[in-house]
Amino acid sequence: MEKPPDFFLTVVAESGQGVDIARVRACWVKGRLTGKFSDQLAWVEVSPPVLGREHDIEDLGELVIATRFKGDTLLPVLEWPLHVRVYRIINRAITDSLMLAQPDQLQLLFWAEVYRTREDAEAEVARYPVRYP
Repeated sequence: MEKPPDFFLTVVAESGQGVDIARVRACWVKGRLTGKFSDQLAWVEVSPPVLGREHDIEDLGELVIATRFKGDTLLPVLEWPLHVRVYRIINRAITDSLMLAQPDQLQLLFWAEVYRTREDAEAEVARYPVRYP
């Protein structure tokens, strides 16, 4: 991506999800998804990708993130850090239509937080005894 990231994603709590997700990832919003389940969903490109071996799937360079708590907003983020759910795209039709018609079009991978800057995300990650390559 040539433009600066929109925000930075990381998992900092001891989640038991695997070591790779603790890495700070730059995120670029590719689109806002809407649907009857939520309108606080963003289709994002992430770098580095989430390693698929942590989830027995292919590496993931695109994800969908959604607000975790009622009342929070994602586009735009009004309060940092923002707690989010991170999903894998099961049905690629949602990236064409930007519409989430059924919840089974996504698979929940883990909970995370998004930060305004890489420095903020890295400072939070440094507080935890997590190691990643």
